Amino acid sequence: MRSITISRWTAELHRRAIHLTQSPDPTCRDCDGKGGWWETVDGQFVDPVPCRCIENIRHIRIQLWRRGTDSAEAPF
Repeated sequence: MRSITISRWTAELHRRAIHLTQSPDPTCRDCDGKGGWWETVDGQFVDPVPCRCIENIRHIRIQLWRRGTDSAEAPF
């Protein structure tokens, strides 16, 4: 797998698809760009709390064409 990051987007090249994923806002005042924080009860980490900056995060999958095979040959 190969990947490249440009601004808030990460593009990953897989065998049959390209995945584009947006990261949390690095200028968010609530989570400092981490996407959330852990809620604590009596000093114990209980539940992750997502930040509002990741509510609109998008993930896009672009399907790549299958490789062509010779029709005379069996696919396996």
